[in-house]
Amino acid sequence: MASRGRYIVLLNSDTLPQEDTFAELIAFMESHPQAAIVGPRLLRPDGTAQPYAFGSDPTPGYLLARGLSRLLFRRYLHDWASNAIQEVHWVSGACLMARREAVERVGMLDERFFMYFEDNDWCLRMRQAGWQVYYNPRAELVHLGGQSLARNPQAHSVYYDSLSHFYAKHYGALAQMGLKTCLLPYRWLARYRGMP
Repeated sequence: MASRGRYIVLLNSDTLPQEDTFAELIAFMESHPQAAIVGPRLLRPDGTAQPYAFGSDPTPGYLLARGLSRLLFRRYLHDWASNAIQEVHWVSGACLMARREAVERVGMLDERFFMYFEDNDWCLRMRQAGWQVYYNPRAELVHLGGQSLARNPQAHSVYYDSLSHFYAKHYGALAQMGLKTCLLPYRWLARYRGMP
């Protein structure tokens, strides 16, 4: 690891941090010594909260609840516009701050994830090692991208491949097979209802 600071920032090239984004994240980490990772609120260019800034582990039960909520009610399970600082399972890798000490203990990102779920995996590994992960909406930045799935149908395949790898790594082969079986009807229903 080439960096030498107490904190390491992952930052997509298509983001526009605010003047105080990193100062707020550093202050949070300084006051929360058990936090391995903290992520800010992600904003779309129009100023609204971007979905998937944080979330829960993609367990079978969670994915079922999320899929039903999207298919039946066309709504998300999380309130990404919330102003509450929350301990969460993961935050988006578009921008996150990690504690160097935690990284040295747990390791870097798993490079077997080409795209998607590398942030979920990292945050889960941090939590398994006894650290905490937080979402802090007092820090904000604009994420110009975040539309890979909506704009690029091929990204769907990468997304589901990464999800399958996450399942194999954390939940085992049986859960991975169950996931693949359930994804077929879900993806068909999602396309039928015109959802990305």
